[in-house]
Amino acid sequence: MSEDKKADQTLYCSFCGLSEHEVKKLIAGLNVFICDECTYLCFCIVVEDVPLDSKNLDEFLAKLPNRIAALIKRQQPAEQDDGGSDGGDQD
Repeated sequence: MSEDKKADQTLYCSFCGLSEHEVKKLIAGLNVFICDECTYLCFCIVVEDVPLDSKNLDEFLAKLPNRIAALIKRQQPAEQDDGGSDGGDQD
């Protein structure tokens, strides 16, 4: 009977339905839960709308986990890497 009770207490991500045993982390809210994978996905969606200039990009990325920082670097326009110069304006 204790196994049935334990199974009833399993927590699930409110977004994807994975159990707490299938994910690394499960964050609890008021009667809702979100797993680390859904949190990462949400971050990816939100960060697409956050413009970062090259001046503060490195400082911002240094505060993030490597996996998330790499995603943001891939989403930044190429001209931010070299100041926007494409070499076409040389005399």
